[in-house]
Amino acid sequence: MKAPSREDIDKVIAEQVRPLIRADGGDIAVERLGDDGAVYVRLLGRCAGCPGATFTLAELVERCLVDEVENVKRVVLLPWKLVSE
Repeated sequence: MKAPSREDIDKVIAEQVRPLIRADGGDIAVERLGDDGAVYVRLLGRCAGCPGATFTLAELVERCLVDEVENVKRVVLLPWKLVSE
């Protein structure tokens, strides 16, 4: 399987995902892409550790990326980390 395009992922994040997440005081970072079609992300700001993070991931981030970017199969939420880490 061909890995998803980082450029396409970044475009969908910038245009469809990030504005909604920033409206709630958060942000999102794509950490890495898996060869199996997985996109690994971290939620930042107010979204980091939020009880609604799982919903945001499934209903916003994953839905947009799977629908819009070829070869994206799933999105994996990485645990948030302190800035100093």
